[in-house]
Amino acid sequence: MSSKAELSMKVGSTSVKSYLADFGNTIHLGKINGKYVLLLESDSILFERVFEA
Repeated sequence: MSSKAELSMKVGSTSVKSYLADFGNTIHLGKINGKYVLLLESDSILFERVFEA
């Protein structure tokens, strides 16, 4: 897989955009009961709120 592969997803009204390589082996995608799940392994997670007019 290319290190330039982009990860772009939207969860509700929250968008996440990054390069897949930024996550290395710490991102896991799967399907449970017909719904997709995403698991991120991390020591911490920081959410910043950005407003656009």
